[in-house]
Amino acid sequence: MMTKTKGNKKGIGILLAAILVISVSTVIIASSSVPTAESKIAIEPVATTVSVDPASQTVQPGDTFDVDVRVDDVIFMGADQGTLLFDPTAMQVTGVTEGDFLKTAGSTMGAGMEIIDNVNGEVTFFYTLIAQGVGVDGSGILATIHFQAEPDVECTFPLELTDVILSDGNGNQITIDAINDGTVKIDNTPPTVEILSPYDDVWFDSEDVYVTFHAWDNKADELYYEIYVDGEPYASGMAPNCTETTVDLGILDECDHVISVYVEDYVGKWNESEEVTIHVDLYPPEVEILTPEEGQVYAGSCVILDFTADDVGECPSGIVETYYVLDGGTPVTITGSTTIENLDPCDHTLLVCAVDQVEKEGCDEVIFDVYPGDITGDGKVNIFDLQQLAWAFNSVPGDPNWNEKADLNCDGKVNVFDLQILGWNFGNDYTDMCNLM
Repeated sequence: MMTKTKGNKKGIGILLAAILVISVSTVIIASSSVPTAESKIAIEPVATTVSVDPASQTVQPGDTFDVDVRVDDVIFMGADQGTLLFDPTAMQVTGVTEGDFLKTAGSTMGAGMEIIDNVNGEVTFFYTLIAQGVGVDGSGILATIHFQAEPDVECTFPLELTDVILSDGNGNQITIDAINDGTVKIDNTPPTVEILSPYDDVWFDSEDVYVTFHAWDNKADELYYEIYVDGEPYASGMAPNCTETTVDLGILDECDHVISVYVEDYVGKWNESEEVTIHVDLYPPEVEILTPEEGQVYAGSCVILDFTADDVGECPSGIVETYYVLDGGTPVTITGSTTIENLDPCDHTLLVCAVDQVEKEGCDEVIFDVYPGDITGDGKVNIFDLQQLAWAFNSVPGDPNWNEKADLNCDGKVNVFDLQILGWNFGNDYTDMCNLM
């Protein structure tokens, strides 16, 4: 037998006993009969429990709320009583309603006779079936106690059951195997939430956007959240309290997006994070090589690299790097047009790339040939090439005798340095050297 006793409860048991005697006597007189051997005999249950239900709940200051006292796995119960202790500075009892469980076996007595003490924080109930030899089996609510939370209080307050007694239909005490107390949390503080990632002003490309946030509440075990993108709800769910939560938003449309996180606790108190602005760039830069041209043959030992690079799209992140790769070699960083010098004879593959802020890369590629000294373009360096250089000697762009092909060192003038390059390559037959036949 388990009976929790706390406080000055003398007389409650006497009062219940008196009610039981009166109700039994009333039944005997009214029926002019006594229980027979066929009257139902109480059978002790395997594990009878009396509990506060729900075991825990969260309310706001000033809220009304209910607490049930329920019995589970009882056999042949004919009467019950109990006292619930509470903190009167945090809540007040506004009423008590008898549960329906006992009444399923017949008429009862005790409703309206509950004792409410809002000064000391005690409420006592006691109910009995009027008929003798009658009881209920199973589980159900003994009493519902109605509370109102006081304003401007906040904490977790205990609800303690004491002086709990169950009696069977023949007046024998039923063993209670466990009495389970409860709590009520009065919450006057809204939760908080902070976005941990992404950071403000960060860029994304064609990748999922993950939002990680930290939500906290002083009462709730978990919080409802909504993630807003550009002012519209985008994702929602439940987030564990005081834990980092990560949500995958998928790939967002190109351009800027404003992200915020809204959280709400059990009692409807809410808060919202500061906004984070991110940028999405879905398109790589576009690159076009203007010179050297695809399939062209150049007479110098160099070529002028001229190209355009444009970061396209509705909201481009901007190009942060350009580079070229010659014949699969090491990338060379450039900031604009440049001269590629000291080229060996024959064909070359040139790749020019631009990289934007989100590391998207766009490239263009050309294949060209270099035949140093072959100004005439016949695949050989001979007197005809020397003649062409002589005609253009000492010229610069704009002069009437200017010949760009005679500028063998790509310095924008034809002079002795170009003559020197022609001399070094005089007699070369590129149709043989470059396997053109």
